[in-house]
Amino acid sequence: DALPDAKPHEKIIVLKRKKYHEAIDILDIKLIDMKKKTDLIRHDIKQKRIKLNDLFGRWSDVRSKVVSTVDKDSNTTKTLSALENRSHQIEMSRMEASHVTRKYRSIRNRLLEDSVVFDSTLNKLEKTIKTQQREIQRLEKINEEAIKSRDKTRLVLQKKETNAANIAKFRMKQVEQIRAQVEERKTELEKLERKIFPPGHRATHQDSIPSSSEEQRLGDNGSSDSQEITDMPYFKLKQVTGSIDSEDVRRKFVSQKETKDRLTTLKTNTENQKKDLQIKCQQLNEEFEQCRFSDAQDKEQNDEETENLKFKIVEETDRLERLQKDKSELSNQIESTLLRLYDMCLALKEADSAPVPDKCPSIDKADWLICLLQTKYENVIKSYGTTDKDRRNVNGRIKNNDVAVLWSLENNVVESANKDEEEKPVPNRYLIKKQAQIMVDSKSKKKGIKTSKGTTQKT
Repeated sequence: DALPDAKPHEKIIVLKRKKYHEAIDILDIKLIDMKKKTDLIRHDIKQKRIKLNDLFGRWSDVRSKVVSTVDKDSNTTKTLSALENRSHQIEMSRMEASHVTRKYRSIRNRLLEDSVVFDSTLNKLEKTIKTQQREIQRLEKINEEAIKSRDKTRLVLQKKETNAANIAKFRMKQVEQIRAQVEERKTELEKLERKIFPPGHRATHQDSIPSSSEEQRLGDNGSSDSQEITDMPYFKLKQVTGSIDSEDVRRKFVSQKETKDRLTTLKTNTENQKKDLQIKCQQLNEEFEQCRFSDAQDKEQNDEETENLKFKIVEETDRLERLQKDKSELSNQIESTLLRLYDMCLALKEADSAPVPDKCPSIDKADWLICLLQTKYENVIKSYGTTDKDRRNVNGRIKNNDVAVLWSLENNVVESANKDEEEKPVPNRYLIKKQAQIMVDSKSKKKGIKTSKGTTQKT
């Protein structure tokens, strides 16, 4: 029932002739056949890969054997190539040393200039910070004194206001008491007048106290008094006053008149004092309003000054934080440069007999470290300037790790030095370095390190 080998449209026509389940079965069988074919192809590919790996392993073994045989036969070529490599290494190290000396000098000059600039800037910043702190303390003291004086003036004004109010109340009480006394005396005089003078004679005496003409009449004309003794009202007046002589009666009337005059004078004085107190009270109120207005203005000014001071304090704190950050960054840069210089000193430790400390020195001893590195570089340059035997001895003493450390200057440091130095850089330095590294790596892989030792012994 499988489908015959025909074109796709013919296969579709055949499937259309079949039933649904028969078509599905035919397609399943076709898929199974295709999977079998793909599995066979994959198996063949795996077998071929295994054979290729075996052949490649045999080829590599044969090649290694051929190379070993060729190496054994060509000792002279090896010695020559080793000598060439060694001379090339020495030449590259000499060029690198000269380049490093130039870079070192430029970096040293730059660091010295930066140290001077940083010291001056730090001193200026410290001075400005101190002056600003003093100014802030002075302004804070002025603010505190202004607040204290404002509180004191407020207390003094409140005390004056309370004292003025108390004095006004006391004077009002005195006036009321005097008025009450005047009213009492007036009522008493009216009562006496009613008792002394009958209702028929009241029209002639309008006042309760006798006038000055009556007093003169009573004082000057004694004969008239003796004639009026016989009158009944006069006898009643004697009985009421409890006096016997007419002189006593006259004296009592005179004393009443004097008391009335005193009361009027007291009244006028109290009224004048009241007016003065009212004027003073108005003045004090005006002064109090002025002080209140001035206090409001002072408060506004103090608020503005405090806000300005707060703003200045915030600015100064931000500036101090920025300066501290800059200071920390500068100290980190200086420490990193010192670490690099210390690593260079360790790399050139065996160049001369000058001792190198176990730890990186502090920033205070940076000049000493720079001088030490300078002396070591000068000794290295002198040693490279000697004969070939001296070169070999020096190169034998300097390890490969030291050379690697000299090559390990970062590109950022070299670029920053190239921007600031006045000398022109060495042309095609990076190309020479790459070529030398490629040549050394290829030759070391081919010939190994032991051959170089043998060649040095033969030479």
